[in-house]
Amino acid sequence: MQNQDSIILEGLFVLAVATFENSLSETLRILLRNIPEKLDIKNESVRKEDLIEGMPLESVIERVIAHKSYRNLKEYLSFFIKTTDTNVFELFETDDFFYLQEIKARRNLLLHNNLTMNSIYKETAGKFAHTEDNGLDINQDYLYQSILRLISILELFISKIESKYKKFTKINAVKNLFDYIFPSNLMTFENEWKVDRKNDKIVSRNMQQSLASGLSSSEKLFFDIWVDHFEGMGRITTNIDFYSLDKINRDKLGLLISRIDLIRKQ
Repeated sequence: MQNQDSIILEGLFVLAVATFENSLSETLRILLRNIPEKLDIKNESVRKEDLIEGMPLESVIERVIAHKSYRNLKEYLSFFIKTTDTNVFELFETDDFFYLQEIKARRNLLLHNNLTMNSIYKETAGKFAHTEDNGLDINQDYLYQSILRLISILELFISKIESKYKKFTKINAVKNLFDYIFPSNLMTFENEWKVDRKNDKIVSRNMQQSLASGLSSSEKLFFDIWVDHFEGMGRITTNIDFYSLDKINRDKLGLLISRIDLIRKQ
């Protein structure tokens, strides 16, 4: 707020808008990677190059995001709201959205026409478009108010997304896997692990309450593999390191385990 340099203010303004846009794009990437069913496959094609490179899903996601982000602001935000299933279409009736239209138009004008008013700005800036042909700049107050508007919209999305996907955490994913491998009659996740729910991570083993000593030999093998891969290379008791395997070799290992009876000597 103490800086008067127009270059600094303009640079921060461009950075703020870019950060806002990147927040939306990165949210879409994370969501579509983990829930690809949200992609409209009927309207998307997988190129031969994508299959050869072995990353068809990633390529489709990037093309979808790039395509949608170049649409007009309302279309892109509608796509974001629909894909995230946040249902905040009332955003389009708020001043935050109308100010966002002007912010985006002014950012484009700054980058492409040195803040000189043109017809594109007038067509895209919306309800709060600057009407005079001169006096369009990025001063301290405008930058500050723009950042507040961008934060307000992001906070709206954050609250809706956290409410919608609060069960989709790393802790819950690990717990579901643990409960499948080690049913509750053997041990419970809560007794075996200490967690940090605020930061969504497993902190350490809960040695005081652990029931691992009562496992059978096969159950102990599974648990040793689990603990080895949780604690890393500092504690390898099984001489198995699955982290070093790439996707192809992990698929091979999965197939080998599923067909292991074929190997048995008759």
